[in-house]
Amino acid sequence: MQVVSAHTTLTVPVERGRSTITLNGRARYVMHDVEVASGQQAGAFRWVKPLPSRPRRFDPTVKCTGRMVVPFIGGLGDAVSMLPVLGSLRQQNPRVQIQVTTTSGPAEVFALSGHVQRIVRYPMQLDEWSRYDCYLTMEVVHETAQAPGRALPEVFASALGIELTDASFALNLPDGVDAAAASSSSVPLAGVVVGEGQSLRSYPQSMLRELIAQLVQRGICCVLLGDAEEDLSIPGSGPMITDMRSRTPTVLALAVWLRAVDVVVAHDSFVMHLAGALGRPTVALFAPTASAHAAPYANAVALASTQDCSPCHETTDRCPRGFDRCVAWDCSTVGPQAVADAVAQKLHRHGRGVPAVAENASAAL
Repeated sequence: MQVVSAHTTLTVPVERGRSTITLNGRARYVMHDVEVASGQQAGAFRWVKPLPSRPRRFDPTVKCTGRMVVPFIGGLGDAVSMLPVLGSLRQQNPRVQIQVTTTSGPAEVFALSGHVQRIVRYPMQLDEWSRYDCYLTMEVVHETAQAPGRALPEVFASALGIELTDASFALNLPDGVDAAAASSSSVPLAGVVVGEGQSLRSYPQSMLRELIAQLVQRGICCVLLGDAEEDLSIPGSGPMITDMRSRTPTVLALAVWLRAVDVVVAHDSFVMHLAGALGRPTVALFAPTASAHAAPYANAVALASTQDCSPCHETTDRCPRGFDRCVAWDCSTVGPQAVADAVAQKLHRHGRGVPAVAENASAAL
């Protein structure tokens, strides 16, 4: 962490895939090293200095009391994965008050957590920062998100020196959400998550269309969740498909739909993590990323590619081998047939019968 001031009011691009940050040139802020480096490259800062001695860095060997600030700049899925870490921190330091400084997206996740007492806009001004007793050194987990073979809460806890004693992902939803979800529909509902732009970890459109066709043919209604920017058309979808893409603008709105469906189908994404944290039956799909990311979620089954290049841990739109798409998806273990079978098995295990064929359901998508 470092302290900075800006030349003027400037927008500094945050690390790839994050929000943007507006700085007022008359104030001094505490920021992560990655944002400081980005701001220096952009010529944004006129003054950069090391962090003052107060508050102290969190020491896992010393009981922490008072107010702790957690400067979080990760993605929404990483925020979900931090919940057991913060729960463990509270178990081991029951007198600590955890306050998170973060951007708007992750703030919605932490707002649903009973472990967080307060959320402050990131970056935090220096005068407010100095009022805390200690801070959690979140910059040490910045490059750990794709560590192979280990679930993210384990990776984060290990990097921070915290023993993972609380494995729960407790999220406090408003009264009435679970009651509304309890009134199940007459036919099983599958929440199908569409992609994240051109990200390699998104399920390919051609396979997604075939998967939806197979689910509809089996009598399973599909609720499309995720981003509507993808050019994914579902001709002749009829009453068996509900398109909710880009219609769940908040984490809470998305959580309400995840509670309403019977099973979730998702690639490695925030929606997968949120569904897992909510305890929803989930079929998680992996090709470029590691299937261990689904490991903490009790009701999730992971289907992973068996191609020799998987997982490569690349999460952008660039294949390390130079292909224009992720070829690791070309594998029967993650094909539409295998995914549809896994969905049917999940529904059966959770007491939701699957009709043999839906009447008047079109499978020609």
